[in-house]
Amino acid sequence: MSSNPDESTKDRVYGFIAKHPGSYFREVLRSLRIGTGNLQYVIEALEREGRITAIRVGSYKHFYPSDVDEDKKKILGILSQESPREILLFLARRPGACQTDVAREIKCSSPTARWYLVRLESLGLIWSRKQGVEVRYYANTSVPELASLLKAYRPNVWSRYADRMADLMRTFDESGSDD
Repeated sequence: MSSNPDESTKDRVYGFIAKHPGSYFREVLRSLRIGTGNLQYVIEALEREGRITAIRVGSYKHFYPSDVDEDKKKILGILSQESPREILLFLARRPGACQTDVAREIKCSSPTARWYLVRLESLGLIWSRKQGVEVRYYANTSVPELASLLKAYRPNVWSRYADRMADLMRTFDESGSDD
């Protein structure tokens, strides 16, 4: 038996990444049940061939087909992580929320919320504005765009959030109507 993974393993890995852009190593490993060494070899081969690219978001290295644009890569990487995803969805729904609002929403300490907010801002996914003594945060994306990306690229997350996303979409639609 050869120590190199065969083409079908490479095709399986590429197929998974194409269907789930933004997946990180352990996620691919768990989903495809491939040995760690084989997966490392296949990932390196796919990167060398230019079929996939990787970017680091926090402590995770996320993999994408080469044709996914840079802005979408950042969003998809964040959508695979629960707390940053929750914050991004919250800010898309409630622009101008402060750090305390975010901490309350994701049920964490204020310093933890601040850590996530700084990280999301450094990625260009949110922006902030100081108003008096408070800093207000705003998403650089919308609820419909996030819902679309979740549905298309994160079907497992989408199915868990489908009802909640429908409520978010209604909230977004209502806030956009003239009262």
